[in-house]
Amino acid sequence: QAQAAERPSRAMSVDVPSGAAAGDGALQSFFSRGWKEEGILRTGAYGAVSLVRGGVGGAKRSVLKRTTLGEVKALQALAQCRNVVPLEEYFFGDGGCSEAWVRLEWLRGGDLRTFLHQHGEALLPHETVQFVVSEVLSGLKEMHLKGWMHRDIKEDNIGLLAPLIPGSRDCRIKLLDFKTAAEVPLSGRLTEIVGSPECMAPEVYDGSYDDLADCWSLGVLAHRLLLGQRPFEDRGSGRVEELIRKWRRYLHLPPELPELSARFVRGLLVQREARMSSVEAARHPWLSECGPPGDVHRGCGQEPQRPAAEGEAPQRRRVSLATVPSPARNRCSAGAGGSPGRASEGGQAGGARSRRPSGRVRTRVEEFERAAAGGAARGAEACAAGAG
Repeated sequence: QAQAAERPSRAMSVDVPSGAAAGDGALQSFFSRGWKEEGILRTGAYGAVSLVRGGVGGAKRSVLKRTTLGEVKALQALAQCRNVVPLEEYFFGDGGCSEAWVRLEWLRGGDLRTFLHQHGEALLPHETVQFVVSEVLSGLKEMHLKGWMHRDIKEDNIGLLAPLIPGSRDCRIKLLDFKTAAEVPLSGRLTEIVGSPECMAPEVYDGSYDDLADCWSLGVLAHRLLLGQRPFEDRGSGRVEELIRKWRRYLHLPPELPELSARFVRGLLVQREARMSSVEAARHPWLSECGPPGDVHRGCGQEPQRPAAEGEAPQRRRVSLATVPSPARNRCSAGAGGSPGRASEGGQAGGARSRRPSGRVRTRVEEFERAAAGGAARGAEACAAGAG
């Protein structure tokens, strides 16, 4: 990693990405360490998302993008989750904490939305749908266990570590885009109305919700993969909110949908009180059919060994988070206190959440254990409520 005092030489030509401000000294410092932009992957609300190459021998590819301090915090807190895109480095721009940059693992399979577009109108094989849903659910379950919500689960924010081959489950799936992610407060409810309108739970529109809203969004995703469209699509008339608020009237599953699939979707697209939690959904018999490698019961940090990329060592060591280019100018924290300086050897920057669970997190664990114990009964109740 670069030292805090490192600056590009005045005589050095620095390859600044197309979507960046050429005057950003921190970004120039990043590229002065040998990273080069290979191309623009897409353009988002915060500018270009670039594919960069660098590292030892210039063989490593990563994704570089501008983001929010909130996304940095979320990625730090969820660093050990196997279904969350890994944060490899972060630094702040000349504007301080308002200009955060992150370098993330490059997922060469792209995102699920692009894959579905390329796949065309044909539905995916049933076992592939089960695998994708189980992988997304694995990420959600670990997030919820740590007291976090994603708040924008949709096809665009699901990354594929390798190209997804229909009928195959030989692919790791990672959750992307944590700009709207948030910790669930001690009150247990969030009030900010954020997300993609067609994927938001009814209670999100009411401005009072918890992590069960992510489970509704997962139900929307499952519906899209099983049936080829979202359940509450409204192209043009702006009635999406009405459709979702009156979901009992507008949610219709075709009779040809297999019974277990329908029960799973109805257990998620139902009123909050009857909705399955991520733990309960992970125990649903529809997902137990798919088995390994999409095992939703596997925990964080159990990433299987993969073949090394060209020019890369077989065992990839953990990458420490970068030092902030100028501590005197960037005196803000990406964690709960402390400075955003060099990361500890454990891979978390100063101020990041300790590995020891807080009292609130331990309480969340106890809640999840109690929920799991009553999962079967609640799942049956959810299905009955959805059917009614």
